[in-house]
Amino acid sequence: MLFRAAILVVFPAVLAAEEAAVERFRAEVEPILRDRCLECHSHAGGKMKGGLTLDARSGWEQGG
Repeated sequence: MLFRAAILVVFPAVLAAEEAAVERFRAEVEPILRDRCLECHSHAGGKMKGGLTLDARSGWEQGG
């Protein structure tokens, strides 16, 4: 019973923190990537300099 109560308290806090992190990424990081990186490191730009692709999760997880 205590575990279930803890989940009901902790889970919404975790979701809120994750949502805040996504919003911060979109507001602060994504514009920098778009303005300075995606021209040379994206499928849309037609280039993948150094083998680094930043417009797909698999690309930035693998690295260049």
